[in-house]
Amino acid sequence: MTFYTHRSNLTQLIKLHLEQNEISEFRDSNVFCDLPNLLDLYLGDNTLTALHFNISCLHKLRFLDLQRNKFTKVVEHDLQAMDALIKHNQSIAIDLTGNPLECSCKLNPFMKWMKKTKVFVRNKDNLMCYKDGIPHEIYETKNCTPRLFSSTPRGATVLLFFLSIVLIGLVCALIYVQRTKLQKKIEPILDSMNKRVRYTSIAADTREDL
Repeated sequence: MTFYTHRSNLTQLIKLHLEQNEISEFRDSNVFCDLPNLLDLYLGDNTLTALHFNISCLHKLRFLDLQRNKFTKVVEHDLQAMDALIKHNQSIAIDLTGNPLECSCKLNPFMKWMKKTKVFVRNKDNLMCYKDGIPHEIYETKNCTPRLFSSTPRGATVLLFFLSIVLIGLVCALIYVQRTKLQKKIEPILDSMNKRVRYTSIAADTREDL
């Protein structure tokens, strides 16, 4: 569900509870910017996959509850946004407990961020990631060198198909560029073949006459 809001005079609001509203995104990225005194924002038990809203305008924000949403990773843009609040001499805590984080290279930016950020991550030791539906303690995945194609049979098939198309294209391009030279070389061969066919036909007719 997309969450809509109307501008209202709630400048003194310090806590906002929006749990269990099936919120997947915010149509207005500045949805909370009219709440300059907001301290605690509770967005637990929704379906958010990223922040989808501007937190840089919440200069007094001290706690962001994102428990039990649909985060499979935490994008670098969101990590940078939270760090930006800290740069303004502001302390902030977040809670991502209960999200279906994916045990993969996509989680590495978040893992590295937690080691160096000044943002307090609540229940950090209880965070889990999932691989093939099985929960694991979150970890940093090694050997994350970008690859054009996966090592799976399907990836090999796609690669072979791609290389075949490229090869066919190169052959066609070469033939087109060298068409004049090829024509000069092929014409004598074709003439010779035509002469042989004619001679064979004449010889056959002669034998029939005899």
